Amino acid sequence: MRRVRTTLRWSTGFALAVAVLCGGARGQAAPPQFGLGITAGAAGVAKNSRIWDETVMHLGARGDLIFGRDGSNGFGIGPYAEVLTHDFGELQTGAGASFLIPVHELFPIVLSGGGYLRIPWQDGSGPLAGTNFGVEPGLAGTIFFGTRSFNFHNAYEITVGVIGQARFGLGESRESSFVVAAQIDWAALWVPWVFVIHGLQESPEAQRIK
Repeated sequence: MRRVRTTLRWSTGFALAVAVLCGGARGQAAPPQFGLGITAGAAGVAKNSRIWDETVMHLGARGDLIFGRDGSNGFGIGPYAEVLTHDFGELQTGAGASFLIPVHELFPIVLSGGGYLRIPWQDGSGPLAGTNFGVEPGLAGTIFFGTRSFNFHNAYEITVGVIGQARFGLGESRESSFVVAAQIDWAALWVPWVFVIHGLQESPEAQRIK
């Protein structure tokens, strides 16, 4: 438990420190921009310090807040938070810091690193470390590449791309996972419903004709 608390304090404190430091420089750049997305793909999982035992499904959600950018060609840094599951046999939640590198004004690279906690709920007979190991801490590194242009009109950035992750547990199970997934903006979930609902509603002009 001491290792779990230490990792949690480290990752949360690191993310907050990045936010405070970047927030102090807001006067020199545009307001911070944030993004939210779902991640869906595959993960190669293993335990007992092995590299890759089996490939399972990955599903998660991820958000970040980027400070310091003044346009599409600007660098940025800020905190991130994530929650995910592999094969619906565990819950992982984590936080850390992200660094945006504008290799292209429409397609930047975002590098992230931080800590996570893994909460298992399977018995361990499958590829995932089981409940007998309890809650375990870990370290994760992520690379994102895709479209994330600077939004000059509001603070929300549309984010669509691919991610690669390496995740290494620090607990007794010595679990690890390597993730390749698509990251799709949350707007892709709710915007189509807006059009559907709007299309089903009768227009004010039609109501006035009646």
